[in-house]
Amino acid sequence: MNIENTSLGREAEASAIEVLDLRCRSDGVLTPRQIDLCRAQGTALAFDPLHLGWIPCGCEDDLMPDRREPSSLAFRAWAKSDAQTLAAMLSSEMVWRYLPEDYPGHVDRQAAEALIELTQADHHLVLAVTNKDVPIGQVRLLYAGAEAAEVSYWLGEQYWGKGHASEMVKAFCDQSLRERRDLTRLFARVHKENKASQRVLQKARLTPVAENGEWLMFERVRLPSESHETFDAAKPGKQNSDHIRHESIGRRRRQGLSSKELIK
Repeated sequence: MNIENTSLGREAEASAIEVLDLRCRSDGVLTPRQIDLCRAQGTALAFDPLHLGWIPCGCEDDLMPDRREPSSLAFRAWAKSDAQTLAAMLSSEMVWRYLPEDYPGHVDRQAAEALIELTQADHHLVLAVTNKDVPIGQVRLLYAGAEAAEVSYWLGEQYWGKGHASEMVKAFCDQSLRERRDLTRLFARVHKENKASQRVLQKARLTPVAENGEWLMFERVRLPSESHETFDAAKPGKQNSDHIRHESIGRRRRQGLSSKELIK
């Protein structure tokens, strides 16, 4: 009974942290309980003189968006040297909570190295998301025909509550449409109960279009203006997710889908 209560309490706390990760400044100040969760998680807080209370430093400033600092996040290919870090993040049961696959238990270095090898397959693009070159999560583009692709992602549990999820997903979606001119549609699946991830997708301009059992389908169609934009993360004045840098790893073949899908 005590074990079950502890598990439920941990899940509730994790859900609360996920919500904080997607918080906007216009949502107002944190409650005392939310402040305690932020401090326990190591999330930096700032005093908001407008609302006269504490807010997470990483929350989206939707009231004065042009004053945000450049991002320290970047995209790059997974390297064999990342195996131990990847194994540690994927060993967290909470990371798997809303993924289509079941929690596999502890992930060792050998298994992580095998997963890194799978990221090199041609049927998808898989990139590590890094903060000062330390991997904190993953984004993936799974090609579905010539003009569409499924977006999926995950973030290491220790990095929840810091505003990274919304930033990395929006940047990845924007970049995918800008760099890959053959793509006209992005879509994603999200569990009905995963409200935090639904907000992440909506901030990346994906909208709900269908429901399939316990899964909701989100979609983003290329806008005419996106056909002429170029990705320039280094240009001064670019704000929010456009600061995320991307290490180009070359164009890949889009033909055929592997029957073995990498962990989302």
